[in-house]
Amino acid sequence: MEQEYLPPEKKKNKSFKKVSDWAGLLRNFATIVASFISLITLFILIRQNERTYQPDLILTPDQSIFRVRYRENPIYCDDIRLGSVADSTPLTVKLTAMNIGLGAAKDLHVTWQFDPKKIADTLSIGGMTIFTKAHYNGDLKALLFENCFQQTPLEQHAEFCLPVNTEKTPVQISLPETYLQGWNNILIRICHNPSVPFEQRQEALLAYLPKFQDLQAKLTYSDINDRSYSKIYRVQLVPAFIDLVKQEMIITWNVTEKTRHSTPHKQVITLKTEDGSNFITTLSL
Repeated sequence: MEQEYLPPEKKKNKSFKKVSDWAGLLRNFATIVASFISLITLFILIRQNERTYQPDLILTPDQSIFRVRYRENPIYCDDIRLGSVADSTPLTVKLTAMNIGLGAAKDLHVTWQFDPKKIADTLSIGGMTIFTKAHYNGDLKALLFENCFQQTPLEQHAEFCLPVNTEKTPVQISLPETYLQGWNNILIRICHNPSVPFEQRQEALLAYLPKFQDLQAKLTYSDINDRSYSKIYRVQLVPAFIDLVKQEMIITWNVTEKTRHSTPHKQVITLKTEDGSNFITTLSL
């Protein structure tokens, strides 16, 4: 079989064509790699630029503990008084909005959400029906006591919240006093009821506490490019110490962002009875 004879010039051209094809492939591959790197670099630059104006708001308690002084049979709004633990100064329980991001937040809105049906007209303790003499009216958004009513806004707004390193006046959000007063009123009715045996009052107290952990704050805000953000926070209130003789309670509270993986925490509750003894229990809330 005869072999094909190629002149030296044609052999050289064929070899050059192969080298040229490989060089073209390498150039194309290098171009693709360079384009891919450019895209990654552009994405990183865009993300870095976003972080320069992206806010990140969190809510924290202004004071994580407060005192409640009360009359045994509350029928007026001021029969339940919130105050500082250090002294008798009246206190409005507040959250502080902190911006830990790099950019300013604007159009900050906080909407309080809870189930008003849990602030009921009556309680059932040991087979007895007890009137709370207060209930929440959803239409009026007010807590109606026997001789007065209390109304607080369930929505609060702030125009701006600057990053923490530049904010001079922190943005504060008041907890709805209608919720706090209704919650405290029911605890008082449970604890101060001599017609019900003390053991049954203990059981009722522990049964009702989990029902009053439904207060939530929906937080919405925007960045300077009008991109919207939204978070939901859960407020947890615990009567860490109840003194039936002095008629006062020490309330501890915290706020946590609500996530799918939220886990209950154990809380210690101490109840000082009329005879001076202490009842201590642990409850997961």
